[in-house]
Amino acid sequence: MADRAAECLEELGVTSAVVNFGGNIIVIGDKGGDAFKIGIEKPFSDSGEIVGYVETANKTVVTSGTYERGFEAADGTYYHHILDVETGWPVNNDVVSVSLVGDKGTSADCDAMATICLMLGVEEGIDFIEGIDGVEALFVDKDGVLTKTSGFTGF
Repeated sequence: MADRAAECLEELGVTSAVVNFGGNIIVIGDKGGDAFKIGIEKPFSDSGEIVGYVETANKTVVTSGTYERGFEAADGTYYHHILDVETGWPVNNDVVSVSLVGDKGTSADCDAMATICLMLGVEEGIDFIEGIDGVEALFVDKDGVLTKTSGFTGF
């Protein structure tokens, strides 16, 4: 959906814009010759804090996380919306957020890959993304530790 919205804007002659669909952001062009700065939200932050940002033009930035859609049960257990395909229960690993930066026009693909990476965990997720040209990732674990792929730039 975000990819199509960006396409429509470009068809109308827009050469510089940020299309924000929440966890899916598409950057069209640049900001007067400079890259746009896209913040990556700190998971579970109530104040909109960021863990860092990426400077980008003509790219998509997509985040998948366990912190946006979930609830805490009476026993204190937090249940989120990303489910383990083998158990049917929420994925239970240390990853709480994965942000991908990819080529413009690949927002839907990056959305799927970010969720896959969250399910795989940091090590397997890094290996997965390192094998894909044009995509970089930033992982945030439950302790706030940031792990990024070799080509991830920003902060």
